[in-house]
Amino acid sequence: MLQLDNKIASALIGSLTLEELEAMVELKKQERNKLSAPVQMTKDEKIKNYCKELLKKKLYAPKYK
Repeated sequence: MLQLDNKIASALIGSLTLEELEAMVELKKQERNKLSAPVQMTKDEKIKNYCKELLKKKLYAPKYK
């Protein structure tokens, strides 16, 4: 399936003009640069997460390779 997708993509790219390809690249760059806003945690959530991590460290023995 991946090979088929690559063949279709290469056929499509072969038929595009340079300007269209540059526009596609620019659009992909803009999409990649868009970052979601950081999630704000409440004080209770921070405490809860801290306690969970602390308990995990205390209750589970470290794994040795």
